[in-house]
Amino acid sequence: MSDPKTVAINLRPERIRAIAGTVPEGLATFAGTVEDTTFFGPNVAQAVRLASGRLLEIRSQRSGHDVLPAPGEAIKLAFDPADVAPLAAD
Repeated sequence: MSDPKTVAINLRPERIRAIAGTVPEGLATFAGTVEDTTFFGPNVAQAVRLASGRLLEIRSQRSGHDVLPAPGEAIKLAFDPADVAPLAAD
């Protein structure tokens, strides 16, 4: 990493969740746009493009009554900072 302010992290896709409305206190957030949704029975994987251009995947379990964001829709993503594991520098 050439920029000392940049840190690589590991964050499991199932620990990231889409948030509608007010973000619960203590969660870190960022924005993205849904690019694709894949269904695996009750499980859902969504590809989300961040403002940086990076693509990430979030995973969730559906109850059958959920309204999922559609491809092209802007969403807020949130995670608990305690779920982040920093990676060793190169």
